[in-house]
Amino acid sequence: ISTSGSAGANYGVYLLTRADGNNVTNNHINTTGTSDNDGIEITGSNESYIFNNRINTSGTTDNDGVTATTETWRNQIINNTITSGGSTTANRGVNLVSNGSSTNVTGNRITTSGTSSNFGIRISTDSQFNIIRENRVNTSGTSSANHGIYLVTRVLDNNVTDNIINTSGTSTNRGIYLEIESNETLIMNNTIFTSASSQGDDNGIRIEDNSSLANVTHNRINTSGTTDNYGVFITSGSQRNNIEYNNLTVGGSGGNNWGISLDLNATANNITNNFINTSGTTLNFGIRIVNNTGDSLTNWLDGNNITSFGITATTNYAIYVDSENNVLINNTYIREPSQWILSGAGTTNNTFYNTTFANINGTINF
Repeated sequence: ISTSGSAGANYGVYLLTRADGNNVTNNHINTTGTSDNDGIEITGSNESYIFNNRINTSGTTDNDGVTATTETWRNQIINNTITSGGSTTANRGVNLVSNGSSTNVTGNRITTSGTSSNFGIRISTDSQFNIIRENRVNTSGTSSANHGIYLVTRVLDNNVTDNIINTSGTSTNRGIYLEIESNETLIMNNTIFTSASSQGDDNGIRIEDNSSLANVTHNRINTSGTTDNYGVFITSGSQRNNIEYNNLTVGGSGGNNWGISLDLNATANNITNNFINTSGTTLNFGIRIVNNTGDSLTNWLDGNNITSFGITATTNYAIYVDSENNVLINNTYIREPSQWILSGAGTTNNTFYNTTFANINGTINF
């Protein structure tokens, strides 16, 4: 199936309003045009089976391999090979939007490219109960903000498990990104690589804007770039998230590389049994907790194993706490940094229990 046009909105297969229960299998689909070209679009239709298709979409912007929108339920998108590209922004492999719910996205190979804001899989606007499993996702762009799996705007109870994700661009690339009240997400057993070619600010997993109750467990995360690279970053009122049994390697050619960061009223989070390794030039922290003084809820750290290196040895810490109250830190094993713990201004009522210092020479600054 090949479609093209001198304008936009070209579709390979289009299932519209109550076109339920269709099988779309073993097709080769190519769509081209200016913008908004979709290999397969499902609008207001349910229970279709999208299996083993080869889908290529291209144009300028907003090109999607598979889109499910406007109250689409129980569709299955399985074992497809999807390549979605454009000469500018916002090209997506799979796009579930406006209550695209109870959809199974499994075993797909997804490649997206353009300039910026290209997403492998995007779930948005009241979409819920979706399964995103065993996909191989590669997103790239010549500019910034290319995300592997992106959940945004009141999405609920989605499972993101067993995926392999690679993201790249100039800066601000996220492996898995939860934004704007994306709640109760299971993020488990994913392998994530993020890299930035110039400005940094790459995140393996980022949770922000009141996105809460995520369960982030048994993930392997490697982030790299220049500066400001983070393994897991929780910010802007995101609470009650569980970050447990993850393996984080975070580095950059510059500084400010952090394993796990809690910032801006990110409270009542559980950071437990993670293996964290950070490196760079300066101000590299295993765990960083700052700017949470406005809330009495407690962040809990337990059983974490931390190594933090830097070229400027005296400015890298295993744990950094600043403008933060009511943190409980227990059973921490600090392996290598010469600077163990730094507690900054405005920090009160924080408690450390049973900390092991493997390096006999180090510094604690309160």
